[in-house]
Amino acid sequence: RIRDVFTKRTAADAAGRRALWHNDTARTQTLRARPDTYIRAKPNKRSRQLADRYWEQRSNLLLCAKPRLNKCRVVAVWLEETTLGSLWVPVRPLVGDDLHPYDPTQWAKALAVWWNSTLGVISIIAAASPKTLSRPDLSLDAMRSLPVPLTTSEQSKALASVFDRHADEPLNPLSVAETCPARADIDQAVADILGWTGEDIARARRELAREPSVISRA
Repeated sequence: RIRDVFTKRTAADAAGRRALWHNDTARTQTLRARPDTYIRAKPNKRSRQLADRYWEQRSNLLLCAKPRLNKCRVVAVWLEETTLGSLWVPVRPLVGDDLHPYDPTQWAKALAVWWNSTLGVISIIAAASPKTLSRPDLSLDAMRSLPVPLTTSEQSKALASVFDRHADEPLNPLSVAETCPARADIDQAVADILGWTGEDIARARRELAREPSVISRA
C-alpha cells in the first residue's frame, strides 16, 4: 500500500525518507540493494498518519511481492539502511528471545540468501498466485506461510557469510542460473544445511531454469 500514501521525489523533505521504489531488473541485480528514490507522505491527514505507521515497519530485508521471474536477478534484497519498498515488502525474522538472543543483521542476510537460492525461489513460486505466468503475485498471507528451513544461529551465520562473499556481485537471471558461480555457491550452502548433495541441488537449479514461469512459455 506504499503508493497509496507516499509519492516519490527527487529530493528529500524534512523527514528524509528513502525507499526502494522500483522493481527494476536492470538496476536491482545484487543481494545488497540501495534505495532508489526519496518518498514523501501525501498531504492529506490520513495519508500522513498511514505513512508514519508504515514507516515504523521498515526493515533492512525486503522481499519482492511480484517478481518478474523471466527477467529478475534477485527476489529478496538486504539494504544497509532500514526502509520500505513499492512492490518490495519489509520482512523481520521472528526468532530469538531473552534466553536465545540473535543477530538480526545475520538473520536478515541469511534470509536474503535463502530466498535467492533455487529452493527459496521454488518455495515462492509454489506459494504465489499465478495470475501472470512469469509474474507470480505474493499476498502477505502467502509471504507469512513461506517455509524457511533455518533453525540455528550456526545456519544463519553460514548463509550470512555467503551473502558477504557475493553481496555486490550481479546474479544471472534464473533462466541462465546454471552459468552463475554465485548462484552455485548460494545453492551449495543451502544444500549443506539441508543435507542435499551437490548433484541434487544442481539438478534442481537446472529444472528451475526450465520452469515455464521462468522462461515465460507454457
